[in-house]
Amino acid sequence: MSSASPWQFCHGDALLTNVLLAPSGPVLVDWEQAGWYLPGYDLALLWSVMAGDTGARRQLSQIAQATGTLGRDAFLVNLILVLMREIRLHDVPGAGEEQRILIRRLHEDAALARRAVRAAVGTR
Repeated sequence: MSSASPWQFCHGDALLTNVLLAPSGPVLVDWEQAGWYLPGYDLALLWSVMAGDTGARRQLSQIAQATGTLGRDAFLVNLILVLMREIRLHDVPGAGEEQRILIRRLHEDAALARRAVRAAVGTR
């Protein structure tokens, strides 16, 4: 990784099960996966699990874009990697209907992420 895109300390497991709502706002717990990741890893992970909430996904994408071109690009790389990992983990032979629906959604999300990467590359 070049010095132009520094590593970022991330939670590493920013799933909804690791978020508590405190009076001051959301708080992440269970930091055993914390470490140095590409910027936007936690945002990409959260984006991937917020399938039914387009508003939350939009906000997460806007946060990534607000960090600038490098932050946006790192978020998109992380998003593709997270989605590909999820597809590999869940696309198994003999999957039931619920599993097939999940796989179809993951493939649709990956196609959306690929279009976002193409759009980002086209803006340079």
